[in-house]
Amino acid sequence: MYGPNERALKPLFLQDLHIIHSWCLLEPWTLVEDFNMTRFLDERQGCEDNINDLDSFNDIIRALGLIDIPFEGRSFTWSNKRATPAFAKLDRFLVS
Repeated sequence: MYGPNERALKPLFLQDLHIIHSWCLLEPWTLVEDFNMTRFLDERQGCEDNINDLDSFNDIIRALGLIDIPFEGRSFTWSNKRATPAFAKLDRFLVS
């Protein structure tokens, strides 16, 4: 599963997470994906992030009671691989 790149679609994507949660109320569940969003400002280097997107993403994680399991060994999971690279942590392992 991939989160949308377009900023206008991100709120709809977060609503979809609520729908997925409603299907799994009685069972544990896991989301492993490229969310195309970061949770904290230090998860991006060389590229901009919108503070409202950070807040919205963190709000949904808290509201759904999800735990963000950290990946080991790398600070970032994406790079644009340009001469002046940008880096971000876009991939997450979230569990209920």
